[in-house]
Amino acid sequence: MKTVYIFCEVAARELDSKILLATRAAKMGMRAIITDIASFKYLLSRNMLPAGIFHAKSLNPRINADNFRNELLRKGFKITSIDEEHGLLDFDYASFAAKRFSQKSLGQAEFVFCWGPHDQNYLQNEYPEFKEKILKTGSPRVDIWRRPLSDKSVEDEIAKAGRYILIPTNFGAANNKTGLAELVNSFARGNPNDSVVERCKCLSVASEQLHVMRHFTSLSIELSKKIPNLNIVVRPHPVEKKELWRNLLSGANNVIVSDLGDIASWVKGATAILHNGCTTAMEAAVVGKPVITYRPVLNAEFEREYPNTFGFQCKNSVEVVDAISLILSDGGGQATAIAARDLCKVKDKVYFEDGILASELIADVWKGIESPNRSEFPKKSISACLKLLGFRTYVKRMLGSRYSQAWKFTAEEAGTVEEKFAQICLRSEGSGQILFERLGDRFFLFEGI
Repeated sequence: MKTVYIFCEVAARELDSKILLATRAAKMGMRAIITDIASFKYLLSRNMLPAGIFHAKSLNPRINADNFRNELLRKGFKITSIDEEHGLLDFDYASFAAKRFSQKSLGQAEFVFCWGPHDQNYLQNEYPEFKEKILKTGSPRVDIWRRPLSDKSVEDEIAKAGRYILIPTNFGAANNKTGLAELVNSFARGNPNDSVVERCKCLSVASEQLHVMRHFTSLSIELSKKIPNLNIVVRPHPVEKKELWRNLLSGANNVIVSDLGDIASWVKGATAILHNGCTTAMEAAVVGKPVITYRPVLNAEFEREYPNTFGFQCKNSVEVVDAISLILSDGGGQATAIAARDLCKVKDKVYFEDGILASELIADVWKGIESPNRSEFPKKSISACLKLLGFRTYVKRMLGSRYSQAWKFTAEEAGTVEEKFAQICLRSEGSGQILFERLGDRFFLFEGI
């Protein structure tokens, strides 16, 4: 049986789509594993994992990522990838691609899956020698945008919110969970040849975001007073500290700050989406939700211009209130017309069609890749090894070591995998013929039987 290892980095962003992808692969007769990178590397270093396909979240050309891919190739693995950062927020793909791909990293991959024509056309033109391996499948995340998964705790939270305006924030530099010092260092590591410039760039981005963040804070409080019959749900980006938003908005009665569950469920339940520079504007357009773009600060150097072309364009709180009123009444069909225009705009960049799932297209490609087929999978040994890893991690934390990346895939998020897998089984005829097992804290097996 062919084994596919699906790397999940930021669970709030991509876990649901990876559960769907793993289920589709298992349904086609493969053994699919969802894993965090720590578990995978720990098992790989102990030669516990049968060779198979490793599905990466990017083909980052940094030296450490390059060395890791070379190790996989030496051990008989094949590599595929779809970039979870996607590069959809800019009109041009070139600057994003320069940081995410290289001739060498593309050469290491068996296939690269693209979100749509935006990334596929650029990569095929820039790297014509790899044209046949750069495929337009769409993203499994868009599958989830169109039909979200959920769990009872998220459904209860959304039900409590009633009618609400969703504000997905995107201030990862100004309000980063790792702190500004670590963020500055990460910018420097991205370009070690010019680390001073990168550090200054990080500070400039953080400063600009703080400026816009201040306007969103004031706007949220003002909306809570002017439109008391609607709740305001502030959804911090996965890299942001939700505690700061709760402190800033603690005085507003009908403002809710929540990072619970996948954002697709919150988009589905919202009356409208209010954003600045966020992918959620595109997500909302895909499912026909009204979008309001709030642009209190116009700065072409820092602004994510493409998502800020979506929906109603507002420069101040008065215009935002007017836009919400129009959406609630849809006077003259303006909101409907704007939503239709935005959907066409998304399709210029993102591939999706009714009746076709990106997760199925990707799994079908995996099915055709020649890789070792092994009926045996050392489940008991892997489970025991991962228990040891968990104990070592626990001891390190007790001794004062701070694992700064733990927020990316929390224990609570890992605990939802089986329930969400069950939802997919109920939706899809035949999915019940899949064995599901949790072999570690963040290591899940999906196997066709």
